[in-house]
Amino acid sequence: MQSTHDTYLQNHQVLLQALRTDGDVQDNGKRLITLVLERFLIDREHNLTVSFFGECGIEALLQEVAKSWSEYEQVWHNNHLMGLVGNMEATIGSPITLEVELGPGGQIICKAGPSTSIEGMLKAIDAFDRQLHVVSYDMGCDYALIAEGYNPLTTSPLDVSLVPRTRWTLLNAHLGKTGRYARDVMRCACATRVVVGPSAQGGIDHEYRVATALSPVLAFLTDNVRSFRDTDTRHTQRMTRSMLWGEVDQTRCGVVPHTFDEGPVEEHVAQWLEGIQPIFIEGEDGAVTPTAKSTLGDVMHQRTIGLAQAQSVLRTAFPCVRLQGGSLELTQADSLRPTMAAGYAAFIKGLFSSEFSVGATEAALGIVCHKDVVEAGQNLRKDGWSATVYNQGVASLVDQLLQIVRTQLDPQEQHLLNSIAEQWEVHMVPRDAFVHQAIKATRGW
Repeated sequence: MQSTHDTYLQNHQVLLQALRTDGDVQDNGKRLITLVLERFLIDREHNLTVSFFGECGIEALLQEVAKSWSEYEQVWHNNHLMGLVGNMEATIGSPITLEVELGPGGQIICKAGPSTSIEGMLKAIDAFDRQLHVVSYDMGCDYALIAEGYNPLTTSPLDVSLVPRTRWTLLNAHLGKTGRYARDVMRCACATRVVVGPSAQGGIDHEYRVATALSPVLAFLTDNVRSFRDTDTRHTQRMTRSMLWGEVDQTRCGVVPHTFDEGPVEEHVAQWLEGIQPIFIEGEDGAVTPTAKSTLGDVMHQRTIGLAQAQSVLRTAFPCVRLQGGSLELTQADSLRPTMAAGYAAFIKGLFSSEFSVGATEAALGIVCHKDVVEAGQNLRKDGWSATVYNQGVASLVDQLLQIVRTQLDPQEQHLLNSIAEQWEVHMVPRDAFVHQAIKATRGW
């Protein structure tokens, strides 16, 4: 019989495999990017968040979309339609994979890619948006997708019903005991996530550390929250979504410990994961096994886990940069309008497109440690564009990063970048538009 230590060692290798490169790394020498955009669905007529349930609910809406897109695979959980997966002919001869799934609070999550074409991913998301609008209109509903970091219609997270999926029920129950804002981030928060595929040159340790150092800056630049639990826009604090995640569960959120220490990053991430409670493990067939209060390390000593189960554990941890299959998932950006989300994706693509751009980004950041990243977030939340991060003004750092990015992008991508970079260049972030509107309304302009 295999000893518990041998079982652990075997599982540790499986976990490392889940973190390492597991497939093709590039397309025609170009790095693959995936754009993941989360948004709320609201009923404009009644000024309410649309529930999953009911004859005009999200599930009913997805069922109608599925009828129009018969070639799309339907994703079911607990006898409920939870998503669609298929290919979108965004450009001639260049299909883009589009996955539509639901977050715990009914967030509509569009995952486009992986692809080298950011414009193609944007077109795929736009095509879904148009279809959803047509279908909702045919149902007699006036629905709209809202891209903001926190649901502006919510006065309490309990007003938003949980999607009936086992993983969300277990997460909600566990996180509700570990932090004060668990229900807010699960039911009311939305992000723009960009996944940077593996590089043919390797260097994942280097890139993971650069991505981690960038995280607070990215959270600041994409700050897009107008109101938190009905607060006045003018007095809603900066980087609200980032603040909320910091108050959820310190063991599974934030900067992975030892990221900036010597040694392979994947080992640091694996050791961190083994110390947290995974809450559940989900198999390839979708079956969910609760793990109660056991840490992942405890589970790994008790029984063998497969690759799909190890991959599911990665989704129960919420670091500022997620490592999976050799890819970097940058999680800190708020939800943005599709064109701005594409601009943000172009920005990330430019920073990680080559060894030169990664090296130049690292040089712009300087030598960074764990404490520096935490302090950068605190300074940005307090001082905004006047903040000092990594021993320099954030405005100067952003200018340097934009210069690096523009050397790496083609003209079409630079055009997409401008949709959000034009704000940064005049020292604004998306939330500032809400603030200016609120001030104008107050003063009667």
